[in-house]
Amino acid sequence: MSNIENSLDVASAMSIRGCEASLKDISVRSREIASLIYDDNRELIDNDAEFGSEWNKRVARTIKHLAGVA
Repeated sequence: MSNIENSLDVASAMSIRGCEASLKDISVRSREIASLIYDDNRELIDNDAEFGSEWNKRVARTIKHLAGVA
């Protein structure tokens, strides 16, 4: 294996690790935001999750899931 190929493998591995870390940060932040949204709109979200249109049910249930209250 040449030095160039080895360097590309290292760069690729570093890039993958960086993406994994970024995705983890995004996931944590998404859950924090969902919690804030749920806390501010609890009654509306609970109502939509049960009685809303199919789209509103999906959105409400996703927010509840991300907020950890589903």
